[in-house]
Amino acid sequence: MVKKVLLIVFGAIGALLGIAAVIGGAGLLVVTGPDGWISSQTRSVSTPTYAFVSQPQTISNGSATTRDRTKVLLRVRAQATADKEIFIGVGRSGDVDQYLSGVPVEQITDINFSPFQLQTHRQDGSGTPRPPADETFWTSKLSGPGQQTLDWELPGGSGDYRFVLMNADGSQVVTADVSVGVRVPFLRSLGVGLLIAGGVIAVVGLVLFIWGLVTKVRPKGPPPGYYPAPAGWPPPGSGPYPPPGYGPPGTAPPPGPPPGPPPGWPPAAPYGQPGAPPHPGYQPLAGSPAPPAQPAERPTGPTPASGEAEATRLDSGPAEPDRAPEDPTAPPRTDPRRDT
Repeated sequence: MVKKVLLIVFGAIGALLGIAAVIGGAGLLVVTGPDGWISSQTRSVSTPTYAFVSQPQTISNGSATTRDRTKVLLRVRAQATADKEIFIGVGRSGDVDQYLSGVPVEQITDINFSPFQLQTHRQDGSGTPRPPADETFWTSKLSGPGQQTLDWELPGGSGDYRFVLMNADGSQVVTADVSVGVRVPFLRSLGVGLLIAGGVIAVVGLVLFIWGLVTKVRPKGPPPGYYPAPAGWPPPGSGPYPPPGYGPPGTAPPPGPPPGPPPGWPPAAPYGQPGAPPHPGYQPLAGSPAPPAQPAERPTGPTPASGEAEATRLDSGPAEPDRAPEDPTAPPRTDPRRDT
C-alpha cells in the first residue's frame, strides 16, 4: 500500500514539475526569438522638446560583478517620420547631464515591452543644445536618414549611462518610430535546457503515476495463530465471540477464572451427541481422526427372506403355541383323544 501511494504522489509531482518546466522553456524560446533578442513592438513617439533621454536607473541595474560575467546587449531602433535625420547616442550620465543642462527634454521614467509604452516626465528649460553629432563624449552613437539601429554592449564595471534620441541637427520637435530590445545570451540556452529537462521529468513522472495506479495491493492475511471460523459458525442463538472480557485472537486471557460457555452452547441434539453427525460447515483439521461411523438402520418393510419363511409356515398349518418346560416330578399327562 505504501509503495502504491509513493508512486502516485511522486509521479504526480514529477509530471507537474516537468510540464511547468516545459511551459517555461517554450515561453523563453518564444520571447527571445530565433536571434535571441527580446524586442518590443514599434511605436510612434513625439515630443515638442529637443530630446528623449533615459534615466540613469534604466541602464545601471546590476552590479559590476554581474556585468563582468554576463554579456548584455541593448538595442534602440528609430526612424524619423519627418524629413529630418535621426540621432541615437549613449553616454555617461555626467556628460549627458552637462550637455543638456537647461535644455527642455522628455525624461523616460519607465519602459513596458508588452505592449510597448514609454512613461515620460517633461523637464522644462530655456537652453538650446548644440548638434549632438559634433560632441565627442558619446560612448556609442549613429545618425542619418531612414531607420537607424544602435546595438550597444553594456560595459563591465560600475557607472551609469543614458540613451539620447534627438534630431541630428539639434532642432526641436522630435518625432520617430521607435522600438527597443535586450539580449541576454544564456536565456535562449536556458529555454532549450528547460524544454528538454522538463520533457524528460514529465515522462518519468507520468510513468511512475501510471505504475502506481496499476499496482495491486495484496490483501492482508490473518495474523499468526488465527484460524477463521467455519461457515455457519457460531450456531444461531449463541453468544458473541470472543466472550466478554477476551481480546482478539492471539491475546492472553484475562486474569481470574475463565468464563463459562456462551449462551446456547452446547447446541441441541442431535449435535454434540455421541455418534451424531458433525455440525454443518465443520471442517476437521488435517491429521485428526475421522468421526465414528454411524450404525445402519434396520429396514422396516418385509425382506425377501422373511417373506419365504412366512409362506412356508402357512403351508405347514397353524403354528403350535409355545410350551413351558415340563416338570419331572409332575404325573404323566394323557391324551384324551387316545382314550376315545
